[in-house]
Amino acid sequence: MSTSNAIDRDSERHLLGSMQTLSRSESLVNRETVWGAYRRIAKAEAGAAYLPPQTIIHLVNLLANDPNKAQALLRINSVVDDVRRKRQLSSAELDAVRRTCNISEGSHSRPALDRQVPENSTVKIPSGASGQVQTAEETIPDRDELPKFPDTFSQHVRETTENDLPEGRLKTQKLLEKPLITLVTAHVWRAYRLDLEASVADSEVRLPHNTMSKLVEYCSQIGCITGAPLLKQIEIDAEAHPWLFPNRYGALSVAYAKLGMPGHSRRCHRDGHAALDSKDTTKVDWGLCTAFMRSIRQKEAHTIFDKLVASDKVSNKSNKSNKSNKNNKKYRMMIKEYTLMNNPDMAFALFDDVSRIGFKPSYKLLCALGTAAALYKDASRSSDRLQKIINCLKSWNILVDYRFFVHILAGYSQSRQYVIFDSLAKKLLDRFQYSHRELNQVIMTNAVERGNQGLAFKLAPIVLQNIYTFPRFEKPLRRMGRSDELRKILNLSRFPENNFTANMKLSLDIGSAEMALTPETLLCRALDMTEKGYTISFGLFPQLIRHLSVCGNRDLAIQAFEKLSAAGVPSSIELLLLVHTLYIDSPVRERAIGIFEGIRSRLTPSNVGNIKLNASTMKKYLRFLIERGDIAAAHDALAFLQTLPCNHKELPYSPLIEYYISHRVPEMSHKLIAYVVQHDIAIEPHVVNLCCRGLVENATTTDYANFMRYVNRIGMMKQVPYSVFETFFLRCMQVYKVSDIEWAVEVLANSPNEIIGVWRTIFKRLSKSTDDQSVASMVRMAVGLASNKPRIGMHLLAAAENVPRAAVVADSVLVALRECNEDCDVYFYSAAFSIFARLWVRHYTKRRTYLQNPQTSKEFLVSAFERHIHDAIKVGIDMPLLHIALRALSSASQSMSPVEFIDILKAMPESEFSIEAFEAVCVGFAQRGHAREVELVLDMMWKQGFASETRLLNILMSCFTHIPPPSNSPKPADNEAHLDYAEPTIAEEMEADTMDSDDHLYIGVSEELLMELDHELEPREEHTNSPRLAFYANCLNKVLSFWRQFEFRGLSPDRISYSVLLYAYTKAQKFKQAEELIGDLVESGIGHSGHTASQWVVLRLKQGDVKGALGVLGAIGNEESCDKLSQTDKRYTGLNHIQCNTFHFLPFVLHYLKNGKHKLTAKMLLAMHMRHIKATTHVYRNILVYLANDNNHQVFLDVVRQMVKFDIPIDSQLMDVLEDYSACKRLPFTTEQFLD
Repeated sequence: MSTSNAIDRDSERHLLGSMQTLSRSESLVNRETVWGAYRRIAKAEAGAAYLPPQTIIHLVNLLANDPNKAQALLRINSVVDDVRRKRQLSSAELDAVRRTCNISEGSHSRPALDRQVPENSTVKIPSGASGQVQTAEETIPDRDELPKFPDTFSQHVRETTENDLPEGRLKTQKLLEKPLITLVTAHVWRAYRLDLEASVADSEVRLPHNTMSKLVEYCSQIGCITGAPLLKQIEIDAEAHPWLFPNRYGALSVAYAKLGMPGHSRRCHRDGHAALDSKDTTKVDWGLCTAFMRSIRQKEAHTIFDKLVASDKVSNKSNKSNKSNKNNKKYRMMIKEYTLMNNPDMAFALFDDVSRIGFKPSYKLLCALGTAAALYKDASRSSDRLQKIINCLKSWNILVDYRFFVHILAGYSQSRQYVIFDSLAKKLLDRFQYSHRELNQVIMTNAVERGNQGLAFKLAPIVLQNIYTFPRFEKPLRRMGRSDELRKILNLSRFPENNFTANMKLSLDIGSAEMALTPETLLCRALDMTEKGYTISFGLFPQLIRHLSVCGNRDLAIQAFEKLSAAGVPSSIELLLLVHTLYIDSPVRERAIGIFEGIRSRLTPSNVGNIKLNASTMKKYLRFLIERGDIAAAHDALAFLQTLPCNHKELPYSPLIEYYISHRVPEMSHKLIAYVVQHDIAIEPHVVNLCCRGLVENATTTDYANFMRYVNRIGMMKQVPYSVFETFFLRCMQVYKVSDIEWAVEVLANSPNEIIGVWRTIFKRLSKSTDDQSVASMVRMAVGLASNKPRIGMHLLAAAENVPRAAVVADSVLVALRECNEDCDVYFYSAAFSIFARLWVRHYTKRRTYLQNPQTSKEFLVSAFERHIHDAIKVGIDMPLLHIALRALSSASQSMSPVEFIDILKAMPESEFSIEAFEAVCVGFAQRGHAREVELVLDMMWKQGFASETRLLNILMSCFTHIPPPSNSPKPADNEAHLDYAEPTIAEEMEADTMDSDDHLYIGVSEELLMELDHELEPREEHTNSPRLAFYANCLNKVLSFWRQFEFRGLSPDRISYSVLLYAYTKAQKFKQAEELIGDLVESGIGHSGHTASQWVVLRLKQGDVKGALGVLGAIGNEESCDKLSQTDKRYTGLNHIQCNTFHFLPFVLHYLKNGKHKLTAKMLLAMHMRHIKATTHVYRNILVYLANDNNHQVFLDVVRQMVKFDIPIDSQLMDVLEDYSACKRLPFTTEQFLD
């Protein structure tokens, strides 16, 4: 073999070592390492043809073992082509190729169920399914299998001069004292070699052991491409010079673990035990324990930890303080690692060990536990853990500073409990501002996670000014984007090129908007990094692959993963999960099998708190395995997923069930369905529907019931089409089997909360075709058949919201529970009375009854109140609901006597005995015109000892102002009975923002005065013998009797008092007294409100003083006009402070309309609009209706133009008016409609 054709022997040795490792331990990483080593040889000038035939045969056999058979055949074909370019294949090589290809091709035709679950298997899979997680004992690699130094690194070491290194001796120690980001690896290594030579030459200047520990730690942080060869050389040097680093094994184990090489960590542990023989191997064992924790192999790490604790190697009985110090470090390391893995239960299990052993925990250990306690999303559990830590702090007299709370804050950030995080962060910032680095770091990291770029970049200069933590805390900022801004903050030009800065630059290039690099350019830069000896970090590698898949394409991302893995860049679990998703969606889905095996090998020894699997990817993976006919592998994968700490409810059983149902394998489909039903494992909606439809058509009612119960338990009833259930229900109705109907109702009655929608749909459909009695019977049946009757009662009440017969359902639920001797608490009565009260208020206390179409009669609501009010009072129903019930009964009940109302009031608990209850009864009696009953209730109030106060007198006055006139009055009582509990009208809603505390109770007064205008188009004095006027005069006398109580009791009337009396004067046509009362209102210092101003406007209009009314309107909100009028009449004082609203314009609009002054109506609307005041569409509708009926076309158009100009919303009612007007139809109009 000539010199030009000779291959690099180091490359050949590396290939042989990698092949030996792969033969001992089958894994994705080892397989890719072999292929990468081979490709380096194939690209060389000599090529693969000059490899010995036995090496080619061994390589082909190893490649044939790849689970991804398509990939194996492609790679074997590539090897054969590489060899044939230079020479002919030997007969042994040809036989090996033929044999492996036949095996690969035959593997696809094996039986679907060729493996059975062993009897001692703990994997929970259905009977008859196959597969088991196969775990082989890990093979410990040899040191010779470690990669050699990168060529560029060796060149840089040779180019390093004395000027690049510190002066004097121990150059390595001086360099490692600097921040890591400022170091050049070649300089460090050159300094180490010089120091080693000096130490060999002169024993007086040997390298300190702590310097060697720092050097090993430094090598673990620069990536495996360069760090692994350096560690290998340090091992060789330490063996050649035993004095150099005698306690190296623990540190090397941890270092290799950080580089992603846990196999070499085990090798160092083995070598340490062999070297120390029977000596104390605690440090070696702790090194491997730490290495396994860093490698996410917590199960093995905890096993070693338990052995150390059991053998008392952790303790040092000769020195108690030393024992405590060492224990704290080790326990803190374990607790911190479990916290990072989101496993607080294991962290607190270790804390229990600390308490049991009895040594004093360090403050840092307790701070780490604070972070673990904050990981619990259960508030009570988190609080208990924190209290446990605080008790420990107190028992050991350990003082707490801000760091403890910062650690807790970090836990809330890690567990994404942002509400608690914000509250605690605010308190800490109020106390410390931004003066503490740790607090700033936690807040900045949280801001990055939540996308708060402003806060993150505000804190970035503060956090990054500490150059020692620079590489750690710049990583979160890189995830924010805004790379160009971050590039300026980092200013990487001040640092030399090393592994840290190379990763930062690549990350900034990924998110840079200015550079806008193509995905292909980014991949080239990443490959250049590996050629220079720099290793892409564990966190950046997935970020790069994700960016390439999003901004480039899936194939480019896969290509990047394969090339970088072959170059030696290690892969994290996050990356493997991502690449698995890419492969399963790519044309080369077969490669996903190898990636899945890599994930399995990583996660099997782990003990992380939670694994976030992509449920969609796992379903696709199982479907892929099923499509390629490997049902056994699908069962095997599912069995492995069952062992992971993930959401087992999302495990992909659906593909297997769907496969067996589609291929008509009833035995296996029945077993799997029975398994998911027994264990409440959710399956996909379309699989649920597939099973449901089959059961409806073919299965018995019992089978269908069992499956539907399972669907209810897993909360997927909403996913089942209503048509499926309706088909079954109709079948039951056709045969009219009571048992089947009861079963159907029982299925719903024993369903979880999610079934409320089904109940609501049933209620709506039954309400269209059935009567109240049928609905009531079904509700009683559901309650009677339910296993948990109170629960189904609450479900039915919740489902009754907004259905046509909600009151019937609510009443039937209470009756059925009472018949079943179930105790109904306050929640049941509150829910039922809420339905009754809402229907009552909506349909029978508003004036807009002409717009309503109630399906529940007033009589039924009153009877429902009568049936349940006594029990409602006993359980302590909310007082507002009880007040509405009392008012409804007192105003509409025909069967209850006043004495019964008195008994109800007496039965109320003393704690709930309030004025409002008496007020409700009084108002109800007042609505019906029962003045004598009002007096009876008032007498009881005095007997109960209610002291006179302003609010009480206001209520009494209001009752007598709202008693309607005799039945021969022109005004119907129902129209006038609009009291304080009614919902606000259009004008009231406009007025609400400007009113004082209790004005809203009586604002219906002015609206009723507006209705007077309908009967008094022209100002007139009613005959003194008028029964109506005499009635109002009697009411006024009663009001005045209460008014005099203010002075007698030493009380001061408030604005409401004046408003009620003003209303009474106006109704009794005592205009002079009303005008004087307004003066008294101003002189008393109370002053005007928007409500009293509107009353004054109505008062002036009733007297026919339109000019005076306009004067009041002009003074409202107008300081100049108000001051001018106040000079001659003090009653105008204060009107300028009132905000003008719709309530002040409506009296004029109605007055002008009734008097035929339509142009003035339009002008008044324009004046209102010019003040940016708008009425509701009801007002505009009725104005247009009145104008249309009066054939006033010009004003009609003028109003429409105003509506368009001032953006008045046009609803369906207004559109109907315009369409009817265009069709020349006469439109109905009443004053009542106008007011609404």
